[in-house]
Amino acid sequence: MHTITRLLVQAGLIEMNEKKLKRWAKKRKISCLIYALKHAHYTHRTYAATLLAKFEQPKVIQALVDAVDDTMSYVSLEAIAALEKMKVSSTQQAYIAEKKRHWEAALPQIIATRSNIQGGIAGFYSSNIPSPDSFINNDNSGCYGV
Repeated sequence: MHTITRLLVQAGLIEMNEKKLKRWAKKRKISCLIYALKHAHYTHRTYAATLLAKFEQPKVIQALVDAVDDTMSYVSLEAIAALEKMKVSSTQQAYIAEKKRHWEAALPQIIATRSNIQGGIAGFYSSNIPSPDSFINNDNSGCYGV
């Protein structure tokens, strides 16, 4: 990756986008895609993992193995899908299988938790915030622990 481009991305002066990632893949700029996989927004990290699946090289495999530990399920699962198409060591295969089982077990719970919050996150917070009137009327309905 050009040092200037990396510095501009780090400074927030230019943003990653799918078009740029696709261009990097077409030009085989693997180090740029690996940088995106590690540092971009999760949507772009996910796409970078998808694009890196086409390049079966040791540094790509290692970057994807590292991405399996991403806290965002989308990125981790896309890295797993990419690695499943590649020839990886038996140790890496076992690790990938373990992480895949983890996400398969965790995702239904995550989805259920999100769907139980009516109105999304905003609805969750607005239902738990006391109204200003509850303090003005002095009825203590908005005071926690009273």
